[in-house]
Amino acid sequence: MSKYDSRSGGKRDFKPHFDSLQEEIVHAFSSHLLGAAALFCPDRYNGSLEPADVVWVANRCAILMYMKAGGKSFEHKRDGNLRQMKGWLRRWQLGQPLTGCSFSESYSFMFDDVDHIVGLSIVDGEDVWCEYHADQVNALQHRKLAACATLTGGIVRQLAEIGASPRDLLRLLGRLRAEGRKTSDHETSQSLNAYTNACLFNAAQDVKSKVSFQHRRQYDMPFTFEMVMRVMDGMKSHEAAKDHSHIGADLRLRDKAWIACAAATLEAILPDKGHFGVAMLGLHTQSGIYRLQCFAALNMKLQSENMDRTILRGPGLSLYATFDLGMDIPIRMMTIMPRHQKSLLEVELEAFRHPLTA
Repeated sequence: MSKYDSRSGGKRDFKPHFDSLQEEIVHAFSSHLLGAAALFCPDRYNGSLEPADVVWVANRCAILMYMKAGGKSFEHKRDGNLRQMKGWLRRWQLGQPLTGCSFSESYSFMFDDVDHIVGLSIVDGEDVWCEYHADQVNALQHRKLAACATLTGGIVRQLAEIGASPRDLLRLLGRLRAEGRKTSDHETSQSLNAYTNACLFNAAQDVKSKVSFQHRRQYDMPFTFEMVMRVMDGMKSHEAAKDHSHIGADLRLRDKAWIACAAATLEAILPDKGHFGVAMLGLHTQSGIYRLQCFAALNMKLQSENMDRTILRGPGLSLYATFDLGMDIPIRMMTIMPRHQKSLLEVELEAFRHPLTA
């Protein structure tokens, strides 16, 4: 179990400048909910060849991203990305290690270190579309390719902005596969918006159905979601949490939304200093093999006294908030319990390999 303590601050207003889509994607996905178990730009091999522009490895699954921008045709950019992917998969299977670094971390993966590979061709600039490539998956299954698609730069940015996980990405690829045709950036974005709204709505409805207390303060969902992401960002970089980052990579957007909704709701119910009311509250939900929990207490002593009753006994995470310094200065802590079985991402990718049936 790993822990991280944080006191909430203001919203993040800093917007960095990026010289390339590659830099932008690495930065955006590195802000994930514990999702960047290994997110890096790979080293070149044979002097000048690149395995991919960006690689994301978690839970024995690798997402290889290839990026081309400019005014050339969609087909030209797509086909160039796919050729690069096929060339690397061959070299990787033959024994070339996939190496690279990100921030202070160095990575090295052999072909046998992963069981499933997702190939993403990302196209930006003029003439861009989204398209699933079933032919590539069929031809390269012997090289562990489980899914493959071309996405626009705009869609990848949108995925990063909403805090999408690999499982959310897989859901989008499943929709593209079912469509069986090229879809425009606008059409795909609308579908992703609908999915995002459904995740937020369903999470809020689940929390609402479990709470009978009245809110004493305004329900500030946007700020609370930002707060939760700040705590999780801090956990991701915390030394003790590195071994458990694979759990965050396995959660969905709906899971993050549920944590944010639960935290906002519980903290809004607790009474202000000097007022009477409930002193501690908790909510939980099950998401596959993971148990997600949120607790809010007026002070740390009360939280500590009940810790034995609230601690996780299986895989999942808990978010705790106490208000010893006042309702405007919460102290938050998160605990993570590791997983000892196959990840949900692995299970879903195994099912994804099977061809569509009528």
